[in-house]
Amino acid sequence: MGAKSNGEWAEIAQVRAELDNARFDLAQTTVYAPSNGTPVNLQLRPGSAIAPLPIFPAVTWVEDDYTVIALFHQNELHQVRPGDEAEIVLLTNPGQVIKAKVDSVVWAQGQGQSPLSNAFAADRRRSPRLVRVP
Repeated sequence: MGAKSNGEWAEIAQVRAELDNARFDLAQTTVYAPSNGTPVNLQLRPGSAIAPLPIFPAVTWVEDDYTVIALFHQNELHQVRPGDEAEIVLLTNPGQVIKAKVDSVVWAQGQGQSPLSNAFAADRRRSPRLVRVP
């Protein structure tokens, strides 16, 4: 049989290691969804090789629950409170009104911060409002 390593024949130890590697490789073939949602633009096919941060994603994922973050001038929303009802209209869906609820109001602004790009924001007088869409 050959040599022994840690009380086990070398050939047996090698086959066990290959089996462990094969089990690991098999476990890596499963792709899990990051959340509840719908896959769109699915490019993933059997035999495809993908990476955690690919240049060309294998799938675009649209979550079932999503959050809309809007920026407004501070004086425009001084009476808005968490729990208030909201309506959202998007240019991409003309005529459709989306009912929502204000989740939170962030009173801090990033006036003293520079973005990573070293570019200045067009309007720093706006305060973010977080709105949840059911």
